[in-house]
Amino acid sequence: MSDDSAFGFQDVDRDGVPDLIDRDVDPAPVEFAPVSEELTDEERLEMQRQAEEQGRVDQTLTNVQHMKHESLKGIAQNLRG
Repeated sequence: MSDDSAFGFQDVDRDGVPDLIDRDVDPAPVEFAPVSEELTDEERLEMQRQAEEQGRVDQTLTNVQHMKHESLKGIAQNLRG
């Protein structure tokens, strides 16, 4: 397995869980290029598209984490009887 999972996220400990949601690994800080007034309209649109895409990815990961939590909660309730 490579350092990048099928989803394009870094997986340093190679356990198949993207580092963004892996509790065992702190994700690397995201570095943003400084925004200058010299950006073209195309560059600004691309930056906006990337920010929107990152927002969708973040929301998807949050949803997955919530579903996992709810599944584990249901299993715990079933084990209690």
